[in-house]
Amino acid sequence: MEFVRRRILVAGGAGFIGAHLARRLADMGHDVRLLDNFALLWSLPLPPFFQYSIDHRTDVLLRGISCQRGNLLQDGDIARALDAFGPEILVNLAALPLVGLAEEHPEEAEASIAGPARALVKALPGSSVRRLVHVSSSMVYGHFASDPNPEDAPTRPLGLYGRYKLESETIVQEGLAGTAIECVIVRPSGVYGPTDVNGRVLQRFCEGALLGMPLRAENPDATAIDFTWVEDLADGLARAALIPEAASQVFNIASGTARTLSEALRILASLNPGLGVRVSRKSDPVRPRRGALDIGKARAILGLPAPRPLEAGLPAYLEFLAGLLPGAQRLSGTHAVAAGHA
Repeated sequence: MEFVRRRILVAGGAGFIGAHLARRLADMGHDVRLLDNFALLWSLPLPPFFQYSIDHRTDVLLRGISCQRGNLLQDGDIARALDAFGPEILVNLAALPLVGLAEEHPEEAEASIAGPARALVKALPGSSVRRLVHVSSSMVYGHFASDPNPEDAPTRPLGLYGRYKLESETIVQEGLAGTAIECVIVRPSGVYGPTDVNGRVLQRFCEGALLGMPLRAENPDATAIDFTWVEDLADGLARAALIPEAASQVFNIASGTARTLSEALRILASLNPGLGVRVSRKSDPVRPRRGALDIGKARAILGLPAPRPLEAGLPAYLEFLAGLLPGAQRLSGTHAVAAGHA
């Protein structure tokens, strides 16, 4: 992709997806700056690879990229970032990242997800920003109406996370209507890959496989998920930010293929024979029946390249994790992971 060099502010840019997006944009030659409060990183339980993943974000993904500490919920913070940098494009990834946390802490979730949307609607008119890319979630659909599920499918979220994400979409779309600011909505699904520290299911599976721990899977055949390699999503977000034809559109950005947890476990077992799996039948009322997202619109308008399938993503993720800890490549069952990455 070749584009005019732009000034792009990534809110939540030190997070999992934000760091990959910032690296992608910087490598494309754009002037990138981050705004992040860093608070969520220190409120989560520490998984085995936590600090090493954060170090990789800081030392590799965010190398050479300026980061301002700030909170979108603070008027002064966003105003200072806009005035000092003068971004033409703002990508909003500042939000609580986990479905379960939203149910456990509803007030904090509403403030974290819908609050930044309200702040941006207040701050952006009259600023240098001409496009807002607002990152939502496939959870806004609730039970998928079809497979694959298109952007114009019904939005009937089941739990608080999906409801707040849908509320945030409405806030920015209605709040910026009639202004000179183009609002682009992106709905990802099942994001996984290097430096995730949020305890998502494929992160837990891959870390457990490397550490020789039995993997716990809840209803692994119950629903299929469109798992998305994080670098594919970062590329899609960059395109949504830069391509003129994306203006005022809603995009599903995912792999376009649904896979069950059982399929993911079979891939891991092929890389690590003897992998132990414990299956439970616990049900979760806020987890909708899902499937593949229809990414035809994103392919047509954004020119998305072929996504990385799970058969390629999981080995690449294992290789990354094995390189984080000295001796990790010597753990049992990682013969598909190259040695010497520590």
